[in-house]
Amino acid sequence: MTTSLDYFRKYWKIFVSNSLNDNCPNFINYFYNQWLKSNWKNWKVFSSFTGYTSTNSPLEPINATIKRDFTHRRKLSTFAFIGKSMDIIRSYYIGGQKFSLTLKPTSSAIKLNG
Repeated sequence: MTTSLDYFRKYWKIFVSNSLNDNCPNFINYFYNQWLKSNWKNWKVFSSFTGYTSTNSPLEPINATIKRDFTHRRKLSTFAFIGKSMDIIRSYYIGGQKFSLTLKPTSSAIKLNG
């Protein structure tokens, strides 16, 4: 992986020159048009601001924190994770509207129940 636009351009040129001999112009055209020219052109690691996530999903750092601080990398059942979710919410709660600890079914859930 490269974190510099200059390095990326250098390696892109090498890739293109080597791939043209391998009969890959369709892939090169697709990659260039989709990832280097379109709205997705800023997908590269070097397009991210320092200190911000460079993963394909901004949720990955949150997932890592949950695994490290709350589940200790153990797999939990769905019900155990729901309980653990309350710990996570309490940990990140900083004021304002209070969370209810009792379940309140929505009107649509009540209608489904009959």
